[in-house]
Formats: sequence, structure tokens, C-alpha cells
Amino acid sequence: MNKGNLWAIILLIVVTALAAMQPRTLEDFGISNRAAQDRKILIIYTGGTIGMKHTSEGYKPVKGYFEKQLKQILDLHEVQREEKISPYHIIEYDPLIDSSNMTPKDWNKMLRTIKTHYNDYDGFIIVHGTDTMAYSASALSFGLKGLGKPVVFTGSQIPLSRVRNDGINNMLCSLRYVSLYDIPEVVIVFGDRILRGNRAVKISSNRIDA
Repeated sequence: MNKGNLWAIILLIVVTALAAMQPRTLEDFGISNRAAQDRKILIIYTGGTIGMKHTSEGYKPVKGYFEKQLKQILDLHEVQREEKISPYHIIEYDPLIDSSNMTPKDWNKMLRTIKTHYNDYDGFIIVHGTDTMAYSASALSFGLKGLGKPVVFTGSQIPLSRVRNDGINNMLCSLRYVSLYDIPEVVIVFGDRILRGNRAVKISSNRIDA
């Protein structure tokens, strides 16, 4: 065997070993060894379209409305919810934030909320407006050093108050994700996709898969 072939074999072994160390899919992590009902989720509602309600002045965020709507949705599937979705608690920011006005100060607030409650929950869902969701997700992906739990950003293009909306699916997918998997990463769950928080951009202001 000549020296060139030997180095090629060594390189192939090294690349294969490194690839094996890097999880590539949800299955590589495996489903959590704890039942969904034994886990706890913290939902941080920062604002955004998903929790808006129609008023005489148009759609506006209303205190407590998002939590009420989410409970009504989950109550429709009570049996499945008990088996597949972990118990959750909601922290609602006051005032609720229009994501187009999001600043690093707000990123720090989200970081503090997660760090304050880190040991009390198994995963976190941040409900956020779509305009700057990708920026916030990227910022938190670098701010949460040593992260060992899933952090999910989600929201919607259409409010839950509308009969036809994308918020129901986005919330259910986010809840299922955090209930089942222990993936220690900041991700965006939106439009039937799971995206890395620091590898996402908004491409449309009106498409459901924004």
C-alpha cells in the first residue's frame, strides 16, 4: 500500500468518526426516557400575532387571551393531551412586546427568564412575533451557553382567534417536541418545520411557512 492510499484511509476513518459524533436527526437523540407527564414545560409568551384578539381598533394583544385560547384548543383533545403533552405553565410578559420593536434588552429579559426557571422545567417554549423571531432565536442560541434542554421559538401568521389559523399547529408541534425530546438547542418550530435558531430567516410577511 502506498503512502497516498494510507493517508486516504486514515482521513476516511477520521471523517467517519467525527460524523458519528454529530447528531443529525431527532432519532439520533432518541425520545426522552421520561414520560411526557413526568416533564414540565415553561411557555414564555412575549407577544405577537398568535395571541391577538379582534377589537374595534383592529387586532390587538389582550392580556390573558393567549392562555385562554391555548387551553380551549388542548381541551378538545384531552385524552391525547394527557398522554403526549407535558404539563405546562405560562409566563406572560407585561407589557406584551410587538416583535418589530424587539431590542437586545428584550433578548436579555428572555435569557433571564429561562435562567431563573432553568432548574424547574425540562424545556421552554418562547411564543414570539414573526418579524424578529429569527433574530431573537439566534441571539438566545449564543446567550444560553451550556444549554442542556430544548428551547423552542414559535408563533403564527394568523391569530388563534381566527377560525382558520396556523397557530394551533405551531403550538401543538412545539408542545410535542418539548414533551418528547431532550434536544439541547434553540430551534424555531414553524410551518411544519424545525429550524436551527441561528440558521433561520423570515422570507415572507404573509405566507404560512414564513
